[in-house]
Amino acid sequence: RVAGGAGAASVNVVFYGTGPAAGERGISIPINQKAGFVGAQGLMQVAPHLYAGLQYRFIDMKTTIQAEVAPFPDLDIPPAELDTMSSALGLAAEYDTRDNEYQPTQGPYITGVWLVADEAWGSDRDYSRAELRANGYRRLGERTILAWRASGCWAGEDAPFYDICNYGSQSDLRGYVSRQSRDRTLQAGPRRL
Repeated sequence: RVAGGAGAASVNVVFYGTGPAAGERGISIPINQKAGFVGAQGLMQVAPHLYAGLQYRFIDMKTTIQAEVAPFPDLDIPPAELDTMSSALGLAAEYDTRDNEYQPTQGPYITGVWLVADEAWGSDRDYSRAELRANGYRRLGERTILAWRASGCWAGEDAPFYDICNYGSQSDLRGYVSRQSRDRTLQAGPRRL
């Protein structure tokens, strides 16, 4: 299983700050992010339904704050994080027993990646980042499928603000504003009613 991509973008977004209080406060500042990125992943089957391999990701990010003054200290992006490059290499794995890749009705699909950004391969900062995602599907009837999703993320202390964990960025939780709640760790999953 091989995947890769490259591109560039200039996007205007809002920044709510970092930490639980920042997202709950709901006050943001406008920023512009110009980024160039390259990514590649190569996995090979190591056991039935289990694939493992390497992943590489490069991001060149330039951020411009479009506000005169940040109204709260946690809205102030450190100057060292306004123009950074992140070059990260790591391990990736997938466990896939779905009956169909595009319209699954049975089986789990679990992915995980652990990336290490390091000056040795061109990164401005040294830090680690790990993600784990699990999706499950179960047929309950002829026209009814139960689907669930759980995910977790962890980012090291020196990770730039754009590479830490945030709700809503990977369809973890519907109804949340993407990037409103961001911190060094994230957990999202199904809840019993």
